[in-house]
This record gives sequence, structure tokens and C-alpha cells, in this order.
Amino acid sequence: MDDLLKIPIDIRLSNVLVKAPPNIANLSISHFREKFEQPEVVPVSRIDGGALHRGVPAQVVIPLNLNKKAQEFTLDDARSLVLCDFGEAFKPSHERRLGRECNTPKAKRALEAAFEPDQSFSYPSDVWSLGVALWDIIGMKAIFSESEPENEIIAEQIDVLGLQSFPARWLTLWETSETKTLQSSIPQRPKDERGTWPTLEHAFEEFVQHYRRERDYHGVFDAEEADVIIALIRGMLRFCPDERLTTQEVLESEWMVKWALPELEQQ
Repeated sequence: MDDLLKIPIDIRLSNVLVKAPPNIANLSISHFREKFEQPEVVPVSRIDGGALHRGVPAQVVIPLNLNKKAQEFTLDDARSLVLCDFGEAFKPSHERRLGRECNTPKAKRALEAAFEPDQSFSYPSDVWSLGVALWDIIGMKAIFSESEPENEIIAEQIDVLGLQSFPARWLTLWETSETKTLQSSIPQRPKDERGTWPTLEHAFEEFVQHYRRERDYHGVFDAEEADVIIALIRGMLRFCPDERLTTQEVLESEWMVKWALPELEQQ
């Protein structure tokens, strides 16, 4: 067959969708098979050895894996990034959404969604999530656990950012949530013994610098650059939404002005 492929193909990179090369849809079936080899076909069988039910195929095709490792991703590839909001994007000036309606993953979700679920959430919540995403880009280990329940994640956030900056009204809600029925939606403070997470400065050394040094991954940040990155992250991850940096302040931050944007211009 010499028909052209008409199916859209995406490449997934560390949970990021990237457009496939523009000419891939113009390959004929034969050229596509020549480039990516024949599809891998495996037989279908039941665990108990019985006959397959009617309608169950005797064989299935393993999906083609077009993944690309993060360390192989170049700045030029960034032009192919596909932004997907899955219906979550909205304009706070035109639409009101409450904290309880926020579907951002808990490890990347700003705390006002948990402690002020009946209040509107807006751009400061995005700044928090962007700060966590920035850490994910430069580091090799997430700043907050992505596999723990919400109350444990909050405890980690306090470990990293400091209890002294945690709003007193939220702390009261957290400590009394189990005794007040009306506040049952508020995450309860962990009671079991738990290992504490390092402070932001120590986390940067352990989760970012250590792995870069160990794996020779794009080099280690020098002391001056490390300090301004930490300052930027802390400004974006302030517990109180009103105290967080705005997106404009992020773009005007020392790290963006002296390091990130000049590097972008060079590329």
C-alpha cells in the first residue's frame, strides 16, 4: 500500500507533549515501516488457557515508542512543544472558579486550594505551580513528593519553606480539622512519625546540585547563580497568594535577567 499516514502522532517527553517532525505525516506506509521498522505484534491469550471470547483479537500491536530523554532535548526542540490545558484554562476576569475546583496535581497545587476551597483561585496559584515546574526543569528530584497523600505533601512544603511563613489561620484549620465536622475537607496534620524534608537551601543542594554533579548533567550552578535561583523559587512559593511574585516580577528577576534570558538569546 502506498497510502499516506493521516493519524496525528505526538512524542511524550517527561509528561510534555512534543509535535512530531512535520514530514512524518507525508511518509507512505512503506517508507514509514522502513524508517521505524515493522510493527511489533504479540499474540493474545487468556491466563487460564481457555479460548478467547468472540470479538477479542488474536493479536495486538505494541504502540510505537517515540519517547525522547530529557537530556537529549534541545532548545530548538522547544519550538515543537504542545501546550494542552485539557479544559482547565480559564480567564479569572471572565469566569470564577473555586479552590475546590482546582484539578492541578496535589504536589504542584497551591495551598489556597486546600485551605480556602470556597474562595476563588487565580494567577497567584499559577505562579506557585510554575515555581514547582521550574524546579522540575533544573533539578533531578521533585521538590515535593508526588506519591504521598495531600496532608503529607503539605507537611513537606512546611519543612521546605518554613513554618514561620505558614499563615496562622491555615495552621489553625489544619490542627483542628479532625474535630470540626464543617472543616472535614481540610487536610489533617500528619500524626505519625515522619521523616522531615530538607529546607529549600538544602533541598537545592541535594535535589539539584548533587544530581548534576553526580551525573554531569549540564553542569553545577555556581554559588552566585544558585543563590538567585533559590531566591526566585522562594518568591514564587510563598504560602500567601498575595505575597507571591507576579509573572512580570518573575520575568524581571535577577536570574531571568542575568542568566536565563541571555542564554535564550544566545541559543
